[in-house]
Amino acid sequence: MTYTTIDPSFFLAQELFYNKELLTKEEAQCIIDFMPAAKANLYFNEYTDEVLNLNVYSEYEHDCAQLQREQGI
Repeated sequence: MTYTTIDPSFFLAQELFYNKELLTKEEAQCIIDFMPAAKANLYFNEYTDEVLNLNVYSEYEHDCAQLQREQGI
């Protein structure tokens, strides 16, 4: 049997893609380097230099948080 080693950065890219909502450009580039198809799930904000990970972002959670802020809870 032949075993190949997997670059540790690949695991970092997976961890970021599946768990982190707001990414830096460097983190997003790490994800894209190892998982090019993931670029479709990343929203690049040019003004803040942040990247929104749509794979993790939840509109429902955002709406609940917004409602709580409006209600002063």
